[in-house]
Amino acid sequence: MPSGERGAAARHVAEAAVIESAVKDFAGAPAGYAADFGVTGDGRTLLVEINDGYSLGCYGLQHNLYAQLLSARWAELVGTEDECNFS
Repeated sequence: MPSGERGAAARHVAEAAVIESAVKDFAGAPAGYAADFGVTGDGRTLLVEINDGYSLGCYGLQHNLYAQLLSARWAELVGTEDECNFS
């Protein structure tokens, strides 16, 4: 273990490629959702859970982006036009 990590647990960083692949491969993904990933003690990046966008909290996301996420998912659920689709 490097000298700076003696006596402390090794820290691992999530692999962006694993996360990007999981998002890309999510067949039938809803318009808005959150995917939680974790990193194991041996450094593997794993999907922990996926939560539907209509029931997410803001958790620091920019307010306008949060509103767009909620609007997109709600419109999808009820079959209406997404009034916040500004793209």
